[in-house]
This record gives sequence, C-alpha cells and structure tokens, in this order.
Amino acid sequence: MKIFAYTYDLQTIGGARNALIGLCDKLSATSDVVDIRMGGTLPDPNSEDSWVPDLIITQQHSIPKGHEYANKHNIPIIVYVHGPNQIVDGKTYDLVLCCSDEQAALIKDKNPDQRTLVYHPSVSFERCYSNPMKYTELADEQKKITLIGTEELKGHDIFVKIAERLPDEQFMIVGDGLSSFLDVANLPKNIELMPRTEEVAKVYQKTKILVMPSKWDACPMVPVEANFNNIPVVAHDLPGIREALFDHGWFVDNREDVDEWVEMIKQITLGNDSEVENLRVKHQSRNQKETAELVEFINGLYPNYSALDSAKVTFIIKTFERPECLRALLGDIERYYPQIKTLVVDDSLEDSLIDTEVKALEARADSKYFRLPFDSGLSKGRNQALEQVTTPYFVILDDDFRFYYKTDLIKFQTIMDRGDCVIIGGDVKDYQKYNGRLDLQDGVLRYVPRCDLRGSEYQCDIVFNFFMGDTQAIREFGGWDPDLKICEHTDFFLRLKDARAGRVLYTSEVSVVNSNPYNEKDTSTLSPRYKKFRSRKSFEQMWHEKHDIEVSIAFNGFVKTHIDPDDMSTYSKAVVEYMSEAQKLRSKRKLGASFTIDELNMALTNQLVAQNAGVKYTDIVSEVLEICKRQKLFSLGYMVMCNYVVLDNTPVKHSRFSYKFPHLDYTFIDNMSLFCHIFERYRWSYEACKYLVDSDTHGLVDIPRVSKNLQMVMTKFGDCDLESD
Repeated sequence: MKIFAYTYDLQTIGGARNALIGLCDKLSATSDVVDIRMGGTLPDPNSEDSWVPDLIITQQHSIPKGHEYANKHNIPIIVYVHGPNQIVDGKTYDLVLCCSDEQAALIKDKNPDQRTLVYHPSVSFERCYSNPMKYTELADEQKKITLIGTEELKGHDIFVKIAERLPDEQFMIVGDGLSSFLDVANLPKNIELMPRTEEVAKVYQKTKILVMPSKWDACPMVPVEANFNNIPVVAHDLPGIREALFDHGWFVDNREDVDEWVEMIKQITLGNDSEVENLRVKHQSRNQKETAELVEFINGLYPNYSALDSAKVTFIIKTFERPECLRALLGDIERYYPQIKTLVVDDSLEDSLIDTEVKALEARADSKYFRLPFDSGLSKGRNQALEQVTTPYFVILDDDFRFYYKTDLIKFQTIMDRGDCVIIGGDVKDYQKYNGRLDLQDGVLRYVPRCDLRGSEYQCDIVFNFFMGDTQAIREFGGWDPDLKICEHTDFFLRLKDARAGRVLYTSEVSVVNSNPYNEKDTSTLSPRYKKFRSRKSFEQMWHEKHDIEVSIAFNGFVKTHIDPDDMSTYSKAVVEYMSEAQKLRSKRKLGASFTIDELNMALTNQLVAQNAGVKYTDIVSEVLEICKRQKLFSLGYMVMCNYVVLDNTPVKHSRFSYKFPHLDYTFIDNMSLFCHIFERYRWSYEACKYLVDSDTHGLVDIPRVSKNLQMVMTKFGDCDLESD
C-alpha cells in the first residue's frame, strides 16, 4: 500500500500538521503500510519515478485539492478534519477522521452516509517530553503560564486579560504572526513572546500551566503534550479538549468570564506524577486501538482481486472505433483480474488491436478476440460473445470503462452465488443514477428512480450496462435484439421484465469509471466514424415503435417523443406527461430547459410550423404558458417566451456555445438557458434585447424582429408576470 499524506504547508508548525505527522508515524510502524510519503505537492504520475499513491490522506485547507487529485486518479481519500465546519462542500469521502466523538456526530448529522472514524491526535512521547536528562529542570517560579498558537481562535484576547489580572505571574505566548490580530506593542510587561519552534519539548520545559481559551477545539494535541509533561491544563470546556484529556483538566464554562479563569489558575496544585503516568498509558492504549481500526479500514479499501473465481466469471467487451479506450480497459483487467477470461468482440472498420496485442490477450486465461463485419452492431456482438461463455456468470463491460478500487466484482459474484437473481448491476462513477423501475402504460414509458430494498442490494427493472449476469438465464431469454445496433439498453431490460426471466438487483457498492466523463458530449477524442454511427436516432425510434411507446420520460425528467407533424395528439401527450412528471422532480429549471430545446423548439418549429400542420405557433405558446402559470413551472415559461421572442420560430440545434457574462457563474450554458437568465435579470426590457445583440450570440438575435415580437408578447400575455423559481 502506497500512501501520500498531503498537507498544504510542511514548513508551518502547528497542532494540525503535527497530528498528521503523528498519524503517519503510527501507520508507518504497521507492517501493512509498504510506502508512506508526506509533502505539500501532490505526486505527478508522469514524473520519472511515476509514483502514484494508492491512498491520499489530507487535512484542513488541503482537502479540496486532495479530493480533486483523488477523484482525477480514481484513488481513495481519507480526510482528517479538526472541526465539523471543514466538511461543507457536500462531498462524500471514503473516510473522515475526526478528532472527537462530537465532531463525528456533527458530520454524520450533515451527511448520514459519510463514514467516520474518531482518531484522537497522536502524540510522540519522545518528541514532546521535556526530559530532565536533556533539558535543565527549572524551578516553578522560573516557569510561565503559556498559550500556544498563532491563530485568533486560540483566544489570545482572553489570555491577555488574564495576564493583566495576574501581574505577579509570568506569561508566555508561543507563535508567529500575532500582530495581524493582536496589539503586540502594547502587551502587558509580564507576557513574553516566543517564536514557534520544532523543539516542542523546550516550550514545555518553560511551562508550568497551559491555558487554552480556545473558541473551538480545532485539533487538541497541545493539551495531550502538556499531560505528557505533567503540566496542568486550564481550558475552555469544549468536548474535543475534554475527550483528549480523559476529563483530566480544569475546565471553564464561560470563555468570556475572565474572573473564572483567574480563580481556576489560582486553585491549581502543581505536580502529580502518578496521575500523569496513568494518563500516558490511557493515551497510548486509546491510540493503539484507533490505529488498529484505521489500518483495518485501509486494508479493506482494495478488494482481494484474486478471490474472483475464474471458473465462474467471464468478461464480455463489445468495442467499436475506440481502440485507445479498449487498450486501457484491457490494461486494467491485466492489473486487477488477470485470472479472468475476457472475450472481446470488435466490429470496427479496422482492427482495434494489433497482432501482438491479440496474442498477449489470448495468452491470458484463454481469452479471445473476435472480428465481426463493420457495424454489425452492439447487440450482435454481445450475443456472439455470450455464445462463447463457458462459465455460469458473465460481466458486461463497455469498452470505455476503467477499473478502480471500487470495482469489487467479488461482491457481484457473492450475490449471484445466492441464486435469487439473474442480473446484479453496479454504478458508473460520476454519472447520474440509472437504476430503477420501468413503468410502461398507455404508450408512456416512465423511468422511475425507485427500488425495493433488499439488504445491501435493491430490486429494480433496469441498471447500467455494467452488470454480472446469469449465462444460462440470459441465453434462454434470448439476449439482445440483433436488429438494434445501438439503443439496445432499455429494450433489453423491458423484454427481460416482460418475460419474467428473473430478478434484477442493483448495488452501489460496486462501480467502474467511464474514461469519457462528459458522456460523449466532448467527442473531440473520438473518431469521426464513431461519432457518426453513435448518434443515429433511427434505432431509438425503432425500439419505441416496437414497444408501442409514444412518449418516454427519463430518470432526470427529460421527455422524448417522435412527433408526427399531422398528429397533434402525440405532442399534447408529451406536454401533459412532462408537466405531470415535472411536479414530482426537484430541478424544474434544468428540466424545462431540456424539454424546451429538444422538443418545443426543434420539434414544433421545424416540423409543426414548417409543414403547416394547421396549428399556430403562438397558440401553442399561449397554451403552454397557461399550464406553466397554473403549475408554477416558471422556468419552462421563461424558456418558451425566450424562444418565441428572441428566436422568432427560427430552428436552433441543440448545441453549446461559450459565453462570458460577469453575472453568470459559469461559461458553458445552453443558448436557451442564457436567454432565460438574461431576461430574468433585465425583466424583458428593450435593454435586455440590446444586451443580447451587443454580446457574442453568434448572430442569433435581430433587434427589430425581437422588438416587434416583444411587443406582441407583452400585448398577448401581459407584462410578463411570471416569477423566477
């Protein structure tokens, strides 16, 4: 296991950094950790040593960059937080290490799915102990009442007031950069300033009482170090500090009450070696237990890949015009599951693999590479591979999938071995969920994001094209429809459901990565042939007609229909179903944009108006706006009006343009969404139209026409009384 501990500033001395160092020291001492490194610069996989960690551990301000790196390289990340407010980005990490039980509870309250582990700061006794053999023992009157820390949250303001109230005592503040929040020039004369130092034991040599008027407990290492040096601690009563000290300390309830601090300090009796010795044992025992729990978690991050049974499982890969993707996937199989037979079916125009690559593939686990005629189709390719499978189970893999630490196919195999399902599916990282029910009634197909709970698996009707299947059951069912070269996904699962061939299960515990994270919207790296053949719409219409589907509503509310220009009933059904479904979903703005661009604008404008279907476009706009007002779908209403006013029935393809507007927090947005935001901002004024023209809108806007249409809309629909949602 290779671990990289990432911290933003190795040169800065402080409890947070020292806690991370202590954690690394404890992990290094275990036999399970092979290589652990620490630094302020994340490893470059393209460097000479090509050292890529298996795990990132990071903390505090380093968390965003650490998470970005881990996500990019598909490796797990553990974040060590020193306060619940450090996890505010809504992300879920593999593990959050907390300094106290209270922090863990607060994080769980914000994100119940987040796994946490309490890991109290680890202290190196050798590092912090003021050994009399090394440091000259000072008399009590030579020692000082000390505050350690350079951040304002440490409570320097209260500490200064305490020093003013106890002029006969000597005080010391250890830290740098205090002038940014403290009037250093006018400090009481009984306060000494000491720069931060790596020689921590020297600080404790000079300290008789440690005072901690902290506003909140960031990382309570300092009080533990004080305990190790038989130094009493007076602290603001915060759960993290109390936990760190096993309740052994003097605690002030009201941080602002200087009188309470002064009285507490006066009452302290110095010296109690036996009690501190007991605390050391407690600290060491607790730390050993927590380190063992952490090591157990780390060891479980990566599956035991060799446990996947080669006698039970075969991989099926259908590839088309993506040779680089295929090579990457085969490399992952070689790395993670070299014992598993792999069947590759290729119907590209040219071979995706050269001879040496084919030989290398077929030399491993009796794998095979099959060539089919160009554009035979995905379904035919999978069916041919299925006929060659000799194991009880097979795994369907797209050629652009990548394996990573969560591709735990042993879990798939364990579920299939129970014998109560024919398919178990997993997730594709960073994609929207694609598991749920298929509800087909009266020509309307709804993808319903609902599953039935069953342990750690859920029963559903459809999953991603990443699943383990029962070979015999899928063969008997008939496999994939060979007429569907693409768009076979929903058809396969609809037929499986209708045939009652067996239960389909889904688990979120197994996933793959898609090497094209933009879902093929960014196709610059794909071959022209792939883009041309992948974008064919005829096969989607084919399976719609096959199942008598007039309208389909995707998991995200996206409405699809194939509108006959002479049949307004089909369009009406699409509008009604969209309106009905949109009420159940959260992001109405996004759904309205999608529906308007792909259906209203393209279908109505290009087909209904152009082919003189007998329906006036303005009447349709009026009808839809009335529905929008009644059902409070304000965003869709804005879209419709923007389409009518700005584009004047001009066909616009569904594409992305690049805009840079100072009041928008993104660059790439749909053209219709752009108009929506601008008109919301400028309230349908002539200035809004002028703003559009003056901006880079690719010649879409003509001021006289827009002005005329704007007047028509305001006359027909009133002064645009729709409000933003």
